[in-house]
Parts: sequence; C-alpha cells; structure tokens
Amino acid sequence: MVAVGCILAVACGAVLLRFGTLSPCGIVREQVREQGVREGNFADAVASVVPDAVLDAVITAAIGPPTPGRCLTLLLNPSVPAKPAQPAPRRSAISIQAQEPQNERTTAGSIVAGENPFEYCAHVLTNDNPGPVPVSLLPAFERAFGSKPIGPYFRCYQGTVMGCVVGANLNCAKADISQTSEGGDAWCRANPNDRNIPMAATGHATIYEWRCSGTRAVPVRKFSPVDDRGFEIMNWRVLN
Repeated sequence: MVAVGCILAVACGAVLLRFGTLSPCGIVREQVREQGVREGNFADAVASVVPDAVLDAVITAAIGPPTPGRCLTLLLNPSVPAKPAQPAPRRSAISIQAQEPQNERTTAGSIVAGENPFEYCAHVLTNDNPGPVPVSLLPAFERAFGSKPIGPYFRCYQGTVMGCVVGANLNCAKADISQTSEGGDAWCRANPNDRNIPMAATGHATIYEWRCSGTRAVPVRKFSPVDDRGFEIMNWRVLN
C-alpha cells in the first residue's frame, strides 16, 4: 500500500508540474492551449492568457459542455467520438479580451462598432449577450475591478451596464443551479461520505457547496445568489 501511495503521489506531482492543475477540465484546457500554439491559432505570448471561457467554447464544440466527468473520460480515452470542431481562428490579444460569453441572447440586437455602450444599454434595457466588449468600456472595467481586465464580459441589465472578469473561480456565464452533479457523483464514488467536494469536481459554475452522502453528491448550502437573468450577483459589477 505504501508503494502504491508513493506511485500515486509521484504521478500527481508530475501532472501538477506538467499542467499546473489536477482538475480534469483544467488539464484539457492546457492541452487545448498547447494545441493552439502548435497549429498557429494562438501565439506563444497570448496562449497563457486565453480566458477559460474561450477554451471551454472550443472544448464544448468537441465533446459538449466541459463537465469534470466528460473531461476525465476524454483524458482516459482520447479516442472517444467527438463532435467535429471548427478550427479556431487566429486572434489578437484584444479580440481574445472581447470574446462574448456563451449565454443565450435576448431579442435585442448586438452593439455595433463605435456605439456608446451606456446609451446602448439605456435603449435596449436588458440583453444578456450584447456582443464583444467595446474598447471604450475598458477604462470602466479598470475603475470597477481595480486592474486592467483580462477576459472581460459585459451585459445590459435593466438599462445598467454590468461587467464581469473571468478568474480562477469566477463564472461570467449563467450559473449552474442544478441540485445534482455528475462530477460530484464521480468524486463521491471515489471518496464516499467526503464532507467537502472540490469545485474541480462539481464545476465552477455551481452555486452550491457539496458533500458526499455515501456515493452520491448532495448540495449543502447555496453560497452564491443569482439574479432574475440567472447570473451570479457577486461576480458582476456596475460599470460607469
């Protein structure tokens, strides 16, 4: 048993050193980054700052929404049939920052180049996905978040311009409000009665803390409230 534990520890250390994470989806994202560099879709200097949301869109095109269970299956069996993915276009650093989140659109049209985002939102009132972040809005992000944004998103909510910046545990897409978790169940099968399931297993879009009841994942409490559009309130700030 000691030998097995040592082998597992060495294996985990090697994976962490290679990819910087033990999360199945985190490893897949790093592989997508490396593939993008090899195929010329990302420059070396840009690949490290490509937002997870952009990579998740690429992964979704191949295997569907990147849940921990799907990512683990892909890592264990790379030959699993995948939906054909369109090759990613070359992107500049600015275009990567301006990627739009994968949220459903309202009936309002997208903002056009040169249009004032504050006037646009005052006109359309609410639009979950108005389009790429205008360059003119970047200073408002810096005022709201205190630093130059990487991977910012904006939307219109009741006439107000709202902004979100992607981070390690920050979800700018709509929240996962499901009270069942495929990744959590997989964790519990390996760790029965665990009192705390990590977000690497449940996914960072969940609004619940989870524990294992035997081999099933159960939500413990809601830690992140959502607004009436389905977004996590704490991740979005008013821009002005």
